[in-house]
Amino acid sequence: MTLQISRRTFMRNAGLTAGALALSPLLKACAGVVRADLPQGMNAGLKIPGMSSEAYGMLVCAALAASSHNSQPWRVTVESENRWIVGADRSRHLKAVDPDGRELALSVGCFMENLETAAGHYGFEIEKTAMDSSRLSPEILRLEFRKCSSHCVSLEKLKLRRTLRKGYLNTPLSPEHVAVLEKCAADTELLFFPADGAAGAYLKEGALESFKAQSARDDAQAELADWIRFSDREARAVCDGLTPESMEINGFAGWYVRNFMKRDSVLSADFRRRGNEGAAEQVGSCGGWFVLCSRDGSTAELLRVGGVFQRLQCEARGLRIAVHPMSQMLEETPWRSEIRSRLALSGEPQFILRCGCVKYFPAPVSLRRPPEAFTVAE
Repeated sequence: MTLQISRRTFMRNAGLTAGALALSPLLKACAGVVRADLPQGMNAGLKIPGMSSEAYGMLVCAALAASSHNSQPWRVTVESENRWIVGADRSRHLKAVDPDGRELALSVGCFMENLETAAGHYGFEIEKTAMDSSRLSPEILRLEFRKCSSHCVSLEKLKLRRTLRKGYLNTPLSPEHVAVLEKCAADTELLFFPADGAAGAYLKEGALESFKAQSARDDAQAELADWIRFSDREARAVCDGLTPESMEINGFAGWYVRNFMKRDSVLSADFRRRGNEGAAEQVGSCGGWFVLCSRDGSTAELLRVGGVFQRLQCEARGLRIAVHPMSQMLEETPWRSEIRSRLALSGEPQFILRCGCVKYFPAPVSLRRPPEAFTVAE
């Protein structure tokens, strides 16, 4: 969600005059919390008892995965140095917008994709065994790590991946770029719809109207408020959720949000209106839409498709293409029940992705919890 505050509105609300522009250096010094390559806060850097530096590095990379509201809903149990269990953290389940845990399982799939990529970088391969078919189980997969010849896997795209909401060019994605991204989804239904086509128009309208429908729901808006980290102190303490920087509210507006807005602000009519206005600007600026589908709704399939999405975003970053999930259509009625037939999909849609080329791809800013926060050593 994007909150937009004009410079004039900020100056009026903050009680500043033109002469206060002399404070700009001070405001820059208080520009907010941004993410470094390694986790911040919460004892970052401490090793988990009995865990090697390589294993710790894998977890750091895995935790850079995408998740709804940046909730980071994964849990790792270390049974031994080479045997782990990965599953869901139920305390991070977004019950209002994801009541059946579909998106939670997709997020764990993103985590697993990063973990496997990082394992290859450190010279390991992972054998996975299914344990529990429940999307909300803390024990979904058992992992066995085996040393292998180094795969020379690069972590650059993984570390640079970021979800962008602004700065999209309206130029259509080229067929060459679409073909490269489709290769990320081998054996998976990934369909591209140009923005200027009939299906693209349907997705544009549906993305905006479903966003508005969700923002009108008090339970969904309250859940969103729970995951916004307005103050730098809170952001550093928990290292998750949505900060002004990750929502791309920068400059004077970001300073105002961090210092003057609170949780109750998210429930106000003005905040919802501004969010809807921001969504309208977003859907009006893109190079097309991808729809990523699963074969079915099983936990195993959701984990797999979550991994596909993670690979797609990482590959798109290398092409300087932004990919922004706008999946409210899959969370709200009537869109979630009609989209499959309207787009003639053979599988079950799991991601609605707005995409577009950008002139500049900024560094990641979403905070990440260190491995100590989501790992239990038995």
